[in-house]
Amino acid sequence: MRFGLGVPTGTEGMIYPVPYADPAQAVDLAVRAEQLGFTDVESYPKAVQDPLPVLSGGNAAGSKQRAGQYADGWLPAYLTPAEMASGLAEVRAAAEAAGRELPTDFDVAPQLSVAIGRTSQEAMATFESSQLYQHMLSLSQSTLKGRQADWAERNLIGTAEQMIDQIGRYAEAGVTTLSGLLFASNDISHTIDQVSEFAETVIAVVNKDQPGSHPGVTPNA
Repeated sequence: MRFGLGVPTGTEGMIYPVPYADPAQAVDLAVRAEQLGFTDVESYPKAVQDPLPVLSGGNAAGSKQRAGQYADGWLPAYLTPAEMASGLAEVRAAAEAAGRELPTDFDVAPQLSVAIGRTSQEAMATFESSQLYQHMLSLSQSTLKGRQADWAERNLIGTAEQMIDQIGRYAEAGVTTLSGLLFASNDISHTIDQVSEFAETVIAVVNKDQPGSHPGVTPNA
């Protein structure tokens, strides 16, 4: 099992209130391990990595700044390859401003949604008919503000061949890990079918035929 700790801001601050007017301030302190303690909290299974990798989660400028200053990686969501490249440039600039050189194993790990089909039209129809699509529309004023179009460019939506090409573009942008965070389906049976097809026609091809030239792809159904 591979485990990493994502450090987000935003809606999580509303769910888990912190004693700061700006949730980002609490995140900065937590990442620097200066303050914030927890009692009666348990988490299992335990991570085996030592040290535990900490990734800065989010698309905002502050998230990229923290990734460059402190973190072991950057964990954005639903960005196009071009947006990933420009965002990674900001992360590197933040690291340089802080006098830090990013480690060679710095993880650039965007979260994406997956909808696979026999044609691009079928895949997009699957995506747009899903509850996942409705959820992403609901994020128009937060995580996905200004990113309510070009769904196939900021996710893995299409045929297996199109997805493999898209993964190549993410690799060229500097991505090291791709997380298939959610699959576009409305029932368990369809989810299983989507995950199985994705594993057999995309993950297997990427990992076997082109080792080292593409980021790792992990389905998180």
